[in-house]
Amino acid sequence: MIRKIRIAAARSVSDSPIVETSWASHIRLKSRFLKIANIDDRAGACAIDPFPPSRAGSAESSGAAALGAAYTSVVSSTGPETEVGLPPLRAEQVPAEPAGPSSGARILRLDRIRHAFVALEERDFRIFWLGQMVSVTGLWMHTVAQGWLVLVLTGSPFLLGVAAAARSLPVLLLAIPSGFVADRYDRRWILLGTTTTSMLVTGVLGILTVADAVDVSMVISGAAILGVSNALELPARHGYVADLAGPRNLANAIALNSLLFNSARVVGPSIAGILVALVGPGWAFIVNAVSFSPLIVGLLLIQRVHVPRAGIAARDALPELVRYLRREPRVAALLALLASQTIFASGHFILGPSLAVELGQRAEGLGVMLSAAGLGAVAGGLRLAATSDRAQRWTLLLTAGLALAFGLVGVWVSQSYALALGFLVIAGWGAVTFNASSNTIIQTIVPDRLRGRIMSLYAVVLLGLMPFAGLLLGSIADRFSSTIALGLGGLAYGLTIVAGFALVPALRRV
Repeated sequence: MIRKIRIAAARSVSDSPIVETSWASHIRLKSRFLKIANIDDRAGACAIDPFPPSRAGSAESSGAAALGAAYTSVVSSTGPETEVGLPPLRAEQVPAEPAGPSSGARILRLDRIRHAFVALEERDFRIFWLGQMVSVTGLWMHTVAQGWLVLVLTGSPFLLGVAAAARSLPVLLLAIPSGFVADRYDRRWILLGTTTTSMLVTGVLGILTVADAVDVSMVISGAAILGVSNALELPARHGYVADLAGPRNLANAIALNSLLFNSARVVGPSIAGILVALVGPGWAFIVNAVSFSPLIVGLLLIQRVHVPRAGIAARDALPELVRYLRREPRVAALLALLASQTIFASGHFILGPSLAVELGQRAEGLGVMLSAAGLGAVAGGLRLAATSDRAQRWTLLLTAGLALAFGLVGVWVSQSYALALGFLVIAGWGAVTFNASSNTIIQTIVPDRLRGRIMSLYAVVLLGLMPFAGLLLGSIADRFSSTIALGLGGLAYGLTIVAGFALVPALRRV
């Protein structure tokens, strides 16, 4: 039983009255009380343990009651002497703060904003993130320009799928080798090589297009070379983000990368739509080539060096990966659901130009459509960057997957450009929330020695399966329409999401 506390209060040095304190001042006063109360009083007063060891119910509640009463007397006292020995606070001891509860809410809002960008406090990650900002915008410009150029040259939705497949197939074929390379060699130099290659290929394609010397075979060949570059770049980039941000800021760094990618998804297609309409797709390719420059400079400025892991034998890379996936069903199940998203729910990317034409739009309308999906994705990225709550992550994944399916079905049912924009915002939010959350969970779970190989599989399910998605959705669009292809894909994806969470209990423990 904690004895009643009676400590003679020290008188204030000055006669200034006790100041009314705000919410933040009360918190400081309470902390001060607990600190003093936990120290033996050498003048003969009893020592207090504000959090005593657990004992029988009445004693514990009595101790808590005594502590609460003592603190209340400190806060509510208005005279120079108090029941508990804390000298009154003078006016100059209390920082000036706006009165009212709004100051506390403002502090919380500012803290949340700071938390949303905490990974940028790391110098090297900040340089890498800023270097990607321009480059990723150019990437989205290239995506729009390539699709529109193929449609103008051929008029075939099927060949749109073929062009997308040419860029994605190398990611599938080179998955395990590229993951091994990312684990075994310096990731920064891998990124420098792939970025330089992409800049040169894109620049040549732009010059050929501006000179009116391009045909569809050149576009598809260029897409295939860029696909090889992407196959090597993706696992290295995902692993390099973890290297630069560190374990403490990894989740925030992944969310910021997703936010960057999807913010560019809003800006890039809009710029590309205007450029294509005014001067043609060739200049969009050239602008994309120039956009790689800041990333190359940033990679050269980064000081932190990735230390490659020695002792990884090429013949052991795949067996070790398979054994890990068998032991860790959460990672395997998330990769399977991401694969179903690519195959069934990526029609708004693959068939974007054809979809825009069906809805009565031109290149500008295509840019706005992709930007609408990007706007929803930005909202999802901001939400993920600002939160640190890891509870009930599986419900967020389930909600996001169903939102993506709902958005695609909505585009099919609406048959309206204006309504389609709203449904694409929903689909964009669902896609990025599911992808970024899955990325965070996977990178949090996997050991560093396997990170490159696991992230190469992540790249496979997001990009390497695009050939199958392009052929499947392109065939449906050729036979029926692009909106029907989107809707049927959305229905199939929604069913796989529900089945996955119902049949794999491990997904409810992520």
